[in-house]
Amino acid sequence: MFIPEKKTTGICLYYEYAQIRLDGQVTERNIRKAEVRIAERMSDIERVLPEAGELYRVEALRRKDHAIVRIMDKARITEVILALPDNTRFMYLAATGEHCEIHNILVETDEAVSTEEIPRIAEEISYIKGCPEGDLRNINVDGWRTDATEGVSVVDGMKITFHAMSLPTARMVWHCPSISLFSSADGKVNGPGFREYMLLRLDGENWESTAL
Repeated sequence: MFIPEKKTTGICLYYEYAQIRLDGQVTERNIRKAEVRIAERMSDIERVLPEAGELYRVEALRRKDHAIVRIMDKARITEVILALPDNTRFMYLAATGEHCEIHNILVETDEAVSTEEIPRIAEEISYIKGCPEGDLRNINVDGWRTDATEGVSVVDGMKITFHAMSLPTARMVWHCPSISLFSSADGKVNGPGFREYMLLRLDGENWESTAL
């Protein structure tokens, strides 16, 4: 079992975090730290074992720079906690093996789950920790507009200065800061009555709102 770098010919942006065997053995690839925890056997899994072969139930949950993979079988519950190298890349889970057969695979997804069950085993990833702050708070934007500063009222005219850098995972010209011109009842992006007039990316692109 592996969770998605070694860059491999023919595979675009492949980046493997770790290989996890069903007995809990972990081969670390591109993670900061891994921790394995073994729990007692799970009786409800034992009740649904098929007549032939072994039934495994695998749960995976990711929150920012941490992920947990829980493997349940007839004998025990194995939890593998991974400290990822960043908050940005997607994470996928796939089943594989050697000289084995994997069949009757059922997949369920649930977005309404608690992420508090992922214990933190490494320091939080931050590129703004320790940086001096100006009039507005520092922000770390890990995906498309995942965060924004507070709005500043524009009356007659204004000038702003700031420092910025692209994250190590940036690979496109538009992976850069943007300026949003908007209105809202509370002066916040996506606040009540939010209406965006223009989004100016610092690569020079100008995205006008369809509301204009």
